[in-house]
Amino acid sequence: MYEQKKEYEMGRDQFLNCVKNNGIVSFCTADLYAIHTVLQEIEQRNGYAVIEVTSNQVNPEGGYTGMNAMDFRNLLASMARHVGLEENKLILGGDHLGPLPWANLPPTQAMEKAEILIRESVRAGFQKLHIDTTMPLGDEISPPDEEVITDRWIRLYQIAEEEASLMAEQDPDYEKPVYVIGNEVPVAGGNPVGREEIPQITNPESLKKTLCLYREKFCKIGIPDAFENIIAVVGDFGIGYSNREICEYPRGKARKLTEVLQAYPHLVLEAHSTDFQSPESLQAMKKDGIRIFKVGPELSYAHREALLALTRAERKFLPRECWANFPEMLEQAMENNPTYWENWYHGTEAEQRNMRMHSRLNRDRYYMNLPEVKSAEEKLLNNLGGEEVLPFVFNGIGEVAEKYLEVLE
Repeated sequence: MYEQKKEYEMGRDQFLNCVKNNGIVSFCTADLYAIHTVLQEIEQRNGYAVIEVTSNQVNPEGGYTGMNAMDFRNLLASMARHVGLEENKLILGGDHLGPLPWANLPPTQAMEKAEILIRESVRAGFQKLHIDTTMPLGDEISPPDEEVITDRWIRLYQIAEEEASLMAEQDPDYEKPVYVIGNEVPVAGGNPVGREEIPQITNPESLKKTLCLYREKFCKIGIPDAFENIIAVVGDFGIGYSNREICEYPRGKARKLTEVLQAYPHLVLEAHSTDFQSPESLQAMKKDGIRIFKVGPELSYAHREALLALTRAERKFLPRECWANFPEMLEQAMENNPTYWENWYHGTEAEQRNMRMHSRLNRDRYYMNLPEVKSAEEKLLNNLGGEEVLPFVFNGIGEVAEKYLEVLE
């Protein structure tokens, strides 16, 4: 029951050295084309990376991919073997692990489901756990009190450690996971309606308060060493993207936060939503002390843009009766279930239609695994040569992956 599958996982010490010395990219995506491309890039560059999935993508109820943690773990191992990736180049992580998928439920029920998610993630061999309890649950007022956020985080941390201890009893070589905290976490999936303003920057004093709060609470419940298992803290660094614009990193703004961490030498800064940042901004972030770069939607955005380009080629060279109608099938799926986009895309019907197909927020990624959409994608690719056209799809995604990996070279 507690077997840890170790293929394609770098060791804990090796991972921590990579993070501290030069930084690491965390590719947070469940897009299989994106994962394949990233694994190939890592193998070709002889580099290192983290592959993560969010609790919305993969969870005990299947998420929007239909997979639980072990399903994803096994799939990733198979894909890594397929591209010939060395065993020590990759670590598996979970992002926004917590009650996020069940935030509409009362707090007690949401946290019970979050506990199951945490246990399954640890059993599946997830080694980097970003536990996120910053969201309001049920009828709570947003945002929750920082004491509540921290207490819930520690509750889920204890569940993870309990499960990890059970696994360690089964395997003396098992390495327990490391953790990421942050009481100011950028919105998962991009900014929804009404959040087009310039992203905030975490106040250094707020960061100090958060770190002190976690350490004090660990000491209060008798596990002071738990603080050493935290390797990174997420904050707001003034970056982000929306339907209309990209907010590039304001150079120098993370330096004061880096100075705060000088009192905590085991911690680094983790940046979420680095999607669509320019190479110059990424380099500036690294120079200012950010060591974990999280990217996800930009990869699936590149996948979608490649498919739309192929659609234009299909319609130029093939008669209408042969078309795969990929955009129409995707549009229909999104219209049938607006849950994943209606709070992100607003305006006239024409503006919403354009956003559904072209927005950087890429909410269409929630629909790409639907059978009718996948079938249309497969027909589109087959119409244009099948495997012969796949490099076109991979190349667009690869350019995104290269941008991030080159920051670390």
